[in-house]
Amino acid sequence: MKDIVDLYIIDINQIEDEYLSFLDKADLDRINNLNNEKIKRQQICSSYLKRKYIKNYYLDENNKPKSDNMFFNISHSGDLVILACNKTNEIGVDIEKNRSINYFSLSKLFNQKEKEYINDSKTFFEIWTCKEAIVKANGTGIVKSKLKDVLVLPLNSIIKYQNKPYNLKTIYYDDYIITIALNSKEDY
Repeated sequence: MKDIVDLYIIDINQIEDEYLSFLDKADLDRINNLNNEKIKRQQICSSYLKRKYIKNYYLDENNKPKSDNMFFNISHSGDLVILACNKTNEIGVDIEKNRSINYFSLSKLFNQKEKEYINDSKTFFEIWTCKEAIVKANGTGIVKSKLKDVLVLPLNSIIKYQNKPYNLKTIYYDDYIITIALNSKEDY
């Protein structure tokens, strides 16, 4: 039997009153102190997803949100926020809106094989979302990881990082590229 990963996606431009009812005073205070309206909407949706589907969570020593009864991770880009959950294995998710960028300026983050694979913004974000999903699942995050050492080709395969297997799945949703990294050799 395949492991199950639950994905929840919200468009930040379609916030409903229900979302605010899930937030506590600390959430609302933090969000109200933000100046950027788009970031406020992202944070409302992010907090709503965590409160509705995770409920009790805390931040670990790497500032990664954790729960005692569920592995989860959250990401946002453009107008979407996504939550990925799994009951048995560490999980990371990254979503990126496919957009024009100068991906050559970021080439120091990629190994030679990855540089050869990247030929446009879509292939850049395929690689980037894989790298970010793995370091999020691993708990180190982008800041503490050497992204050049996170080898993610071939796409949609099991990648070993820091002696752990990460089963990668990349999916496409409208103009978005989403990658889920599950710390497992099993399919999901």
